[in-house]
Amino acid sequence: MKLTYGVAMCTYNGESYLKAQLESILLQNKKPDMIVICDDYSSDATWEILEEFKAKAQLPVIIFRNDVRQGVIRNFERAVSSLTTDVIFLCDQDDIWLPDKVAKVSSIFESSPEISLIFSDAILIDENAEHFDHSLFERLGVTRKEKEGILHDNALAVLLRRNIITGATAAFRRSLLPLALPFPETHYHDEWLGFIAAATSRIKLIPEPTIKYRLHGKNVVGVKKMTTLDVARELWWDINKPPFRYHAKDRLKYQKMILDRMKDIPKIPDAVIRQCRVAVDFAKFRNELPATSLTRYPAILWRAAIGQYRRNEFHWKRHVCRDLVNR
Repeated sequence: MKLTYGVAMCTYNGESYLKAQLESILLQNKKPDMIVICDDYSSDATWEILEEFKAKAQLPVIIFRNDVRQGVIRNFERAVSSLTTDVIFLCDQDDIWLPDKVAKVSSIFESSPEISLIFSDAILIDENAEHFDHSLFERLGVTRKEKEGILHDNALAVLLRRNIITGATAAFRRSLLPLALPFPETHYHDEWLGFIAAATSRIKLIPEPTIKYRLHGKNVVGVKKMTTLDVARELWWDINKPPFRYHAKDRLKYQKMILDRMKDIPKIPDAVIRQCRVAVDFAKFRNELPATSLTRYPAILWRAAIGQYRRNEFHWKRHVCRDLVNR
């Protein structure tokens, strides 16, 4: 069955790079069927650029302008809800799509009906579109084990540990929306869609880049490669500058939100609920650590020894150190 493809783009004061992104969509080898763009009350020339693009684009383009700022999550929620296509591409305002992005992603969706979300690596570029010497996955430190987890249908375990889905590279079937909406304030839309897709169907990771992801200092969500020195600096901050950067209550709330939503999804597998409950139980353990070292240390070291920190936290050794010193 032939599927239809739509692009959900959000903009806010994006005049610097918006034209290049819009042009890259028009230059796709396989054109999308429609584009919806939601502008979050920009104060620069973004709206004028969008009106000009709509007038010249040789495919349906719908543009909305919010009367007041909604923020990235609510703005994307409006954009994806306004599309009626079978597949929705998430699109930022400052990147550049590679010419075969739509064709490559559409071929997977059409040949694999069990897949509901696809994401990929990206080429990193700066303000002048010059390439960095490493890719998005390299910068995020995406591991071989994480890639294998996605490949072997263990995506939920990967995503409960940390998010590796960058929305600007992602596309998903519209059938996910009734399960995913409304997007919670505790999670970015791409991460949340990833949870829903992993719990109800399959996710596909494309190891090659499908976009050029621009880093320019004003990204709403940037990417930073954590070096050993960065980890040491953050740990020093945790120890010496309370309140600590890691907020156990927020982490517990975050995991409970996922579990509660999974319980609301009809016919969700019991294994999914168990995975989410394990994540909640571990977050609860960290939130309720005793204040005294005599009782706190053995509990932390035991959980680390049996692999619970490794399974539930990225940079798990750093989190062990945090819990050993934090009250």
